[in-house]
Amino acid sequence: MERLNLEREIAGINYGVRELTVEEIRLWLVRLEQAYTEPRPQRPGLGRRVAILLGFVKEVPAGAWDVVSTLLFDDLTMLDLSILTTLTREQIGTLTPAQLREVWKACQEVNTDFFAFRRRLEQIGLASREMSAAISNVLSPA
Repeated sequence: MERLNLEREIAGINYGVRELTVEEIRLWLVRLEQAYTEPRPQRPGLGRRVAILLGFVKEVPAGAWDVVSTLLFDDLTMLDLSILTTLTREQIGTLTPAQLREVWKACQEVNTDFFAFRRRLEQIGLASREMSAAISNVLSPA
């Protein structure tokens, strides 16, 4: 069985959406962990360097980890789009938020298992934070 791939067009830009392999999902998780632990997000960590060397991720210039790229949407980043699609950073920058949502839907269509995994991670994170808050309340009541 081959990897799922979709060819699409948006705003006159042809792009592909690729299904992530299990190893690419592992590399995504390493990148996510490093985004929260590295003091300077623009400094590529080991996982990022490996992903670049293997061709899974294109090099992102310094400054690409800006607030808009990271926080414009609750459930996606521009870097995620560059990993899941053939769109370049420059092409992503020319699209409107509504157009990016359309691209994101295609990514979800091709990567249903990856997105289910993301949802489970989010649920574990929420439960962990709630438990931590409950323990703090018990140990130091107001």
